[in-house]
Amino acid sequence: MKRTVAVLFFLFLNVSITLFAEPRITLQYPTGGRIIATAYDSALHVLYAVSEDRFLYALSDSGNKIWRYAIGNSGTATLTVGQDHTIYTGTKAHHLVAINPYGKKIWSIQLDGSIRGNVVSAEDGTVYAVTVSGSLYGISHRGMIRYRISLPSPPALAPLLNNSFLFVPGSDNRLYAFDVWGKLKWIFLFSGRILSAVCTDKVLYGGTSSGTVAAVSMGGKKFWSSVLHAPVTAIILSDSGMLYCTAGKNLAALNTAGVRLWEFSGRRTLDSLGVLGEWIVTDDSGGNLSFHSFSGKQIGSVKAGKPSVPFLYTSKGDIVVGSKDWNIFYAGYPDTVIAQFENTWPLVNGRSEGNRRIQDLSIRPSFENLHNFSNDFIYLKVLSDSYNSVSLSHVLDTIQARIENEHYDSGKMFFLQMLEYLASDCITRPYRRNTILVNNFAVIRSRADALLGVAGDFKTQEILINLLNYEWDPHAIREIIKSIGILGYNQENKTIKALFDYYKATRSVYGDGYRMVILEAVKNIYHYTGILKNEGVQLVLQVFRDSSSKQVREDALTLLHLMKK
Repeated sequence: MKRTVAVLFFLFLNVSITLFAEPRITLQYPTGGRIIATAYDSALHVLYAVSEDRFLYALSDSGNKIWRYAIGNSGTATLTVGQDHTIYTGTKAHHLVAINPYGKKIWSIQLDGSIRGNVVSAEDGTVYAVTVSGSLYGISHRGMIRYRISLPSPPALAPLLNNSFLFVPGSDNRLYAFDVWGKLKWIFLFSGRILSAVCTDKVLYGGTSSGTVAAVSMGGKKFWSSVLHAPVTAIILSDSGMLYCTAGKNLAALNTAGVRLWEFSGRRTLDSLGVLGEWIVTDDSGGNLSFHSFSGKQIGSVKAGKPSVPFLYTSKGDIVVGSKDWNIFYAGYPDTVIAQFENTWPLVNGRSEGNRRIQDLSIRPSFENLHNFSNDFIYLKVLSDSYNSVSLSHVLDTIQARIENEHYDSGKMFFLQMLEYLASDCITRPYRRNTILVNNFAVIRSRADALLGVAGDFKTQEILINLLNYEWDPHAIREIIKSIGILGYNQENKTIKALFDYYKATRSVYGDGYRMVILEAVKNIYHYTGILKNEGVQLVLQVFRDSSSKQVREDALTLLHLMKK
């Protein structure tokens, strides 16, 4: 009997410790300066932080440094992880820098001012950025500026993106909705300066300096507005459809009809906001992380430096705080509690970093759906249906001139569809008039393939891989392989696998010139991604074995040595 009572006592004690454990600082990583930006890649389990010591840090979930990258100039509060794990950050010298997940720079371009908040990385690889100078940029994943639009007002926050629009909150209290080509669609006026925002495919919620939260339709009309305490510094939307807001010193919960369900009053102004497992988490101006139940009751708190950026959390369940005292703090509950987290959903801060929904670009919009074209674009579109190679050459000459022109031109994005069409030999994308193939000119396809490597995106690379299996002209095949390499995208190793499979099927057909093109493509993909998995190594080894050329074999060995490093 005594033994049974003892066992029950210890079981009760263990449950009590689990239920009533206080949060604590689990790790601390010192840098050489104030933390000005953080981001987390949940797929790779890597935390990135920009410090005023001019370094970008990559840390593991256990708080260990993986690498650090010297930015070379003072960084800005810009840090975004792209769809392919590329890291984008900004400098005070007005540069946007792309870095691969292994700490190597891919490219750097100069904009007309410092970047406001984070950039937005779309599903097709396009990067959208706004600058304090009042410009909206559309940039390819390879660093080509496709367009620059002068905004009606300097931006108040970073842009937001959903399947319909690109949203830019202006400093004039207005929300500007653009299509992805930079065409202004509508404007909505808020009751104060927009300080926080979150969007879905059907509605955008914005919080203001005047203390209001408004819901805006995708037609630019107000669904409702609700008055809270001022200012509304952060908004998040849960999977259950609840809106949580930090409003002054208060934490409030609204339903999607704008009805306030409860409100918790704190002692200090609240800043960041998130949901971690079973709790709503806030931090305040004093550096306190507070944990609340979904009914608003505070259940615990911990001190974590003096926060300088919105907090975020890791896949382990730790909350990460970048501090003014140069440290990165990891805070959380003991492992017995963290282990119970199952259905966590990503924390998204509603401050200047915004909440970004990724647009669905699995299917290109047709020419007919595009609007407000200039007459010269319509003329080129008509010419692209010509049966005459001279006319098609004129189309490519014009597109090439506009792509290579340093003048920002939204046509650089429009032209992708036209180039993809001209690159097709009409086997994979049949387009017939009177049973005659529109484009049966190998030289036209080759030129279009080459231009796609300059102006393309992730979707372009998928199309090129598909065309590779149907193209019959050797010169066009080489241009396709070159462009696939230049574009660099290798999500889930699909690109390298496709090149390896193609090479194994055709290695006896083509010579060493073809093998050098393969090696160059692999090298470009390695430079972009920072890693090549087993198929990449096997591909290079197979080229080495197949070739009798001293130059090809030396290039293969050099690439193998580079990958080993």
